[in-house]
Amino acid sequence: MLNIIKKIWSFVFPREFVLKQTFPWNFGQLTKIELQAIVAYVIGTFVPAFLIVKFVEFLGTQWPAFVATLDPFMLTVATTFISFLTGFGSAVWWLIKKLHEANLSFRDAMSLNFKTLGGGFLGFLRALLMAGCAYGVIMLLEPAIVQLTQHFLGSVHDPAAELAKNLNGPLFLGFALLAVVGAPIFEEILFRGFLMNALRRTFREGWCRKILRTDSNADYAAMIVQALAFAGAHLTLTGSPVLALMGFVLAMVYMRSGSLYTAMMLHAMNNATAVVQMYNAKHGVALVGWFFI
Repeated sequence: MLNIIKKIWSFVFPREFVLKQTFPWNFGQLTKIELQAIVAYVIGTFVPAFLIVKFVEFLGTQWPAFVATLDPFMLTVATTFISFLTGFGSAVWWLIKKLHEANLSFRDAMSLNFKTLGGGFLGFLRALLMAGCAYGVIMLLEPAIVQLTQHFLGSVHDPAAELAKNLNGPLFLGFALLAVVGAPIFEEILFRGFLMNALRRTFREGWCRKILRTDSNADYAAMIVQALAFAGAHLTLTGSPVLALMGFVLAMVYMRSGSLYTAMMLHAMNNATAVVQMYNAKHGVALVGWFFI
């Protein structure tokens, strides 16, 4: 029985990091390109938002009675969702363009495939199993960390959960889709795909290499730094411990599987749990400390 368990475990989790180092830029090079992508993001965010506002103003001049029935808060939320999607899409488009100039496809740079896991349905199955096992670990750790944080730092603030409390109907559904589908795709590409890979290359070169000495140390350093950046980007001090943990676990899954899809699956599982709990909370069922990431 023990041998069977070992075989299953080795089938699901490779012993070593299998993610290939194919990313073309170090952190300095990525920073320059990211600044350009930020410009694309700003344009892609504010231009659609401006057009939406002007369109609503136009409707107000033509059909004021109809516009008066619109909820300003819900309209603001809907505009924010749309502008975020267009902004992030613009930034990703620019990054893809730069990757093509480096003769590397977006899929290969991000490891958006199951090649290291056997490919095809077998690779998908292994990725799903890895994400499921990591999700089980998170189910044990995340509520406990939230409770510890509450004990030492006070109430844990989750901005996404606070927003969701005020949404109903189609807007809550839109939020749920963004949390379960949009965030896992966007955030994994940004933090694990771009940031961690750039840090990984940087820490394997130059003076960083002299300090860290081995590729393994460099990889762990990259995982830790991107986890801290992931936590900081969510702009919640009390939520930082659990977000940093999640960032590290997502990076570990990515490194062990060699596929960004695995991290996306795990991210989606976590956020789906948070959405279900938020829906239950809106109907009088108590939360147990699950966090949107």
